[in-house]
Amino acid sequence: MNTVYLTGIAYDDSNSQSNCILTKLRLGTTDDWSEAMDKTFGSSDVIESCSSIALHQNGEVVTVGNGNSGSSLPKDSNLNLGGGFAMAIDRNNLGQIDATQLVTRTPDDKIQYPISVVNDGDDLYVVSLTSTDSKYSREFNQLMSNGGDYGGFSPNFINMQVYGSSLDMTVTKITLKEQLIDGVPDGDILFTTAWSKEFPVSPDGDGSGIIPRVFLGGAIVKKNLGYLAIAGSTRGLGEAYGAAVGMDEDGFITLLDLQTGELSTDVDRNNIREGSAEDDIVLGICHDPADDSSFYVVGGTKGIIGTPGTTKDVPEGSLQAFIRKVDAYTLAEMWTIQWGAIHKNEALQSTPTVAKAFSCAVSDDVVYVAGVVDDNAEIVKGDSPRMAQGGDDIWVGAVNVQG
Repeated sequence: MNTVYLTGIAYDDSNSQSNCILTKLRLGTTDDWSEAMDKTFGSSDVIESCSSIALHQNGEVVTVGNGNSGSSLPKDSNLNLGGGFAMAIDRNNLGQIDATQLVTRTPDDKIQYPISVVNDGDDLYVVSLTSTDSKYSREFNQLMSNGGDYGGFSPNFINMQVYGSSLDMTVTKITLKEQLIDGVPDGDILFTTAWSKEFPVSPDGDGSGIIPRVFLGGAIVKKNLGYLAIAGSTRGLGEAYGAAVGMDEDGFITLLDLQTGELSTDVDRNNIREGSAEDDIVLGICHDPADDSSFYVVGGTKGIIGTPGTTKDVPEGSLQAFIRKVDAYTLAEMWTIQWGAIHKNEALQSTPTVAKAFSCAVSDDVVYVAGVVDDNAEIVKGDSPRMAQGGDDIWVGAVNVQG
């Protein structure tokens, strides 16, 4: 029987702080959700969240997240402001096996906000946003200036980070395996850290000292090519973020050597900037593990970066969803399709709309795309709008792998 594991945040009725949750769901039962098993992890008076999950070998799942000061999840934590963690959990009873801190220590301890974890046997790769300092974030300051009310959001580290006047990227390789004593397994399954690399962003060149932040969309392992591919977006500059033209937000793809964490030297190109002359964001990445030749990134663009999947006029200034197929050796575009949205209310026809693609998955000859369209707008395929259900809606699309 197939089993799905989900992770995220949960709020207890008596608790205003978020905790990490793991849910185990067996598929194929008569009433799937009634058969779900879940467990929360953390302290009732401390903000904790889990953001990504990966299977590990046959017996464990690994979830990553962040806990505020006083959290019990970052094992043996000595960080005054809290920090990131990876936690190994038994697949059968959801009991905690081990946990390890994720911290960027150069030049000073910084806070990691893990976004994605992917596995390769005993090895796991964690991609994290990293605070550039210990100052409150712009979003948290805005929350506090509004008396703690910020449109229903709270600082749970997924939709809002408490610390960091800006955020760059850290990638960490950790190993989870049974420990050996004189070559004999001793039964304890523990984490060890193989390497951890921070990739700073340069301050703006106007003397303001402002460091543009990084947004992360995820990562995939291309084992046969020897690299970890990371996708995200920024308007900043740095070793991992590709060469930029202009000061607009652009997507980026970066390839890191699985063994060292350095930029890969085994392919024709190890990073690239993706986008148009307008703002572009990359929110997700996926691939067919059996196909070494390509992978896909998804996100949103205010420009024109590919073949319009929408032939109906989209309001100027709109953010349109896109999917791009990328050559795994050269990072060259193979094809791109983008879809826009329109308002169903005729009085709002000229008002810009927002459509984003957040994730994708490949099955046989089809790549499936999922995203969000905001504010009661209707995403459009060709000249045919898909009916809005009210408010912000989820949409799903399918594209042949040939584009």
